[in-house]
Amino acid sequence: MEVIADVSKGYRNNTEYKQHALNLKKITEAISKTKQDVSSKAVAIEDAKEHSVKQVRTFQAELIDGINKSTDAILTQIETKTEATHMLLSNLKTTSKTAELEAQSMANVIERSQENDILLFIATHQTKEKLNQVSRKIKDVENALKDVPQYSFTENIEVKSLFQNSTDIGQYKEDLHAGVKIDEHSE
Repeated sequence: MEVIADVSKGYRNNTEYKQHALNLKKITEAISKTKQDVSSKAVAIEDAKEHSVKQVRTFQAELIDGINKSTDAILTQIETKTEATHMLLSNLKTTSKTAELEAQSMANVIERSQENDILLFIATHQTKEKLNQVSRKIKDVENALKDVPQYSFTENIEVKSLFQNSTDIGQYKEDLHAGVKIDEHSE
């Protein structure tokens, strides 16, 4: 013990002690800085997470809004074209009904004239032109029916392939240029 007591005299002023004290001070400062950097990094990670979640939700809303607008436009188009087609069919049905009533009327006139050849002759000649008119109406309806448009929905292949080829709407990946920069510490 006496040897240590002799050796330790004036150790405070010794270069070894001064270097050791300096190294201890540096490591203490480095530990403090590292703790601050860890805390800063944790805050930056949470901020990046919140920002990314907001971006994903915003993008999702934009996609849904775009799909809804496109869907609404298609549904409006379907409704408009279907109404126009129904209107055309309604007109054709009215024309057919009118032709049917006219044909029934002519058939009644002919039926009532069956007992008398003179009346039958007159009724036949009187209804000939009307029969031709009704016949043209029905031919017009038949021709118009051939031209009544038929519609069906066709999926947009590009949009469909977006989700067939990938279920990702984006990526959450490492950003090498962002974040808290941490200085290297010397020992």
